[in-house]
Amino acid sequence: MINLKIQIILNPQLQKNEKIFIDYNFAKKRLNNDSESIELNLPLNDISGKLHLLDFFGFPADPNNHINIDKFTINDYEVHDFYNLLEFKMEKNFYVTNTTLKNISRINFNGTLFVDLDKHRDRFTWFNFTFSKNKKNIIFNNGILNCKNEYGCIGSNKKNCLHDPPWKMFRYEQQIGDKNFDYIALGCSITAGTGIKKTKSWPYLLARNSSLLNLGVPAGGIDQIFLNCIEIVRRKTNFKKMIILLPNFGRKLVRIKKFNNYFNFLTTLSSCRNLSKEPAFNIYFSQKEIEKIAKKSERDLINPNHIKRDNRILKRLIEFLAKEKVDFKISSWCPDTYKFLEKITKKEKLLPMFNKERDTSVGIDGQHPAEKIHEKWVKSFQK
Repeated sequence: MINLKIQIILNPQLQKNEKIFIDYNFAKKRLNNDSESIELNLPLNDISGKLHLLDFFGFPADPNNHINIDKFTINDYEVHDFYNLLEFKMEKNFYVTNTTLKNISRINFNGTLFVDLDKHRDRFTWFNFTFSKNKKNIIFNNGILNCKNEYGCIGSNKKNCLHDPPWKMFRYEQQIGDKNFDYIALGCSITAGTGIKKTKSWPYLLARNSSLLNLGVPAGGIDQIFLNCIEIVRRKTNFKKMIILLPNFGRKLVRIKKFNNYFNFLTTLSSCRNLSKEPAFNIYFSQKEIEKIAKKSERDLINPNHIKRDNRILKRLIEFLAKEKVDFKISSWCPDTYKFLEKITKKEKLLPMFNKERDTSVGIDGQHPAEKIHEKWVKSFQK
């Protein structure tokens, strides 16, 4: 069973001596003109129907009385556009017809306040990373799906970044299924094209008029890439060639089992510090739980044994690709990773290092390599 912790801050604007009440948690409370904090713990057995929040009664036929909803949080996440989630069923009012109001942030009548779960099911079940009933699944960042911006997306919270629809979940059957691809690209945010025009990222420059499946995942690490390779082969995905651009050592996939699902967290030292700041609420983890996961992950990443772990995984990745006779090429943008690749990879499978010249030109985000670096790398091996 999933429980929602909801906090609602009410700001009543009432005429003197008005007797207006709210009913919640099986208790009745009279409102005055002081701000009122309402805390609810509501079980969700099934994401369907409507979630009953508060009952309001005692409103007279006077338009000067109203109650503003100033703040709405779910699992400690402040929901700034909460009014999109709410509806109000008007009942037992003088001189007005019973009706249902949508998208509200102010109460003027007697009635019941609900969250419309049916309408917003995709948003309530959404999580930033993929999750599933078992560990065998493609690991992806749901936050970059359906982005309509011409530039690579960091996530659904990126400014000037439109996701339509915004709460898309990665599904193998929808994104991959039985399609045929000339190229599969695996890597991190550089492969995803973060900070540059999508059509100027190295996978698109390489494929051009060919069919491409880009599974570049921001914050993705060697462990995540290895597991995705296994899953691609296990599902007998149709492709001709796989191109892998590895990140640096010091990233880690964290899996948490909860509500009979395995939730994936992609962590780096920088992403750990931002993990709990993700603005999109979720029904699975509170902010305190996310902060705890982030702190533990940060400690693990600092541990020097983590690099040895990445080395072992990288060896297993090369062995797996060879055993399964996958037609692949591999490289890295990190000097340390590339040096290790040179020791364990056959020369004909190794591409030139990405941005070997250490060009510091960056894209519009001020962090990731500029478009010309992608273009130069593809030209260095395309023929």
